[in-house]
Amino acid sequence: MAVRGGCMLIVKCLLFFFNFVLWCAGGTILGFAIWVRFDENSLKQLPDDSGISIYGGTYVLMAAGGAIMVVGFFGCCGAIRESICQLSTYFVIVFAIFCAEIGVGIWVYLEKEEIGNEVGDYFVSMVEEKYVGDVSIQLMVDITQRRFKCCGANGPTDWTDSGQMIPDSCSSNCTECEDVGEYESYEVGCKPKIIGLLQQNLYIVGVAVTTVALVEVLAMILTVLLCRAIRRDIDDDDEKPYNA
Repeated sequence: MAVRGGCMLIVKCLLFFFNFVLWCAGGTILGFAIWVRFDENSLKQLPDDSGISIYGGTYVLMAAGGAIMVVGFFGCCGAIRESICQLSTYFVIVFAIFCAEIGVGIWVYLEKEEIGNEVGDYFVSMVEEKYVGDVSIQLMVDITQRRFKCCGANGPTDWTDSGQMIPDSCSSNCTECEDVGEYESYEVGCKPKIIGLLQQNLYIVGVAVTTVALVEVLAMILTVLLCRAIRRDIDDDDEKPYNA
């Protein structure tokens, strides 16, 4: 049975196209994650401990890519086969994701200051407790200090107070300095800069979540319209013998 009417045919094509793109995106994410995880040459320039943590994150990408492919599969098959069961399953999954995104978005907005403070406090623990002996933490802290031109969590004294040497990443490159003591350390701590960056870019996250939510709402509307058209055609076919 094919859905009758040009408008419903357009709805069917739009729903299929949207979910086909979604399925391809999920497959790309899944394939990339698998390649990073099992290719011996990928990211080999990173320290071993850092590589382990990155490889661990690839499992999250695998799960996300697989979930996206499942959603796209139900949407594509439901649209092509005009299956109310598959379309209903697709609608439920998308609606659950939509509700979760809205809930997380509201929580992040209400707790943005607390989230920033917790991230800042974690950076304090990385500087004072985890920097020595953990190559992945050292790499993360050094990159942060060079990127934001900061030193320690609240200042250079975080290093000395915890009995550590101030790392080179706390200083700007000095081509004329002959001794490490001549390097001038950044005086500003990284914690306030990290908190400020999170809060300043919160609107970008909000725009992204809103855009995704609108797309999901559009997908749910198209699904409902297509299901109603399929159900109407089924009812019309059932009534034909009685009208003959």
